[in-house]
Amino acid sequence: MSSAAGDPALLVRALLKRTSPHLAQKIDTLPPTARIWDVVDSLSILDLVADLEDALDLVVEPIDFIPENFGSIDRIVQYLARRAPVPPRS
Repeated sequence: MSSAAGDPALLVRALLKRTSPHLAQKIDTLPPTARIWDVVDSLSILDLVADLEDALDLVVEPIDFIPENFGSIDRIVQYLARRAPVPPRS
């Protein structure tokens, strides 16, 4: 998954495909702004969150687990960008 490591959208797609390999083609062609919930089920989304926590060493708080943050690949990427650690100032 090294190519996905630098691109959050690719990482999200790769993790979704690992959780739901039978949906790989739909996941690959899913527009970034499309509702992810229309393609994968809620358990796959929970698995995605757990995989993102492991892959990115972060904790998704229950209050953050809402469609505004996890409704589409774009929204997930935006959420991850907001959660990214701020580099220390020199």
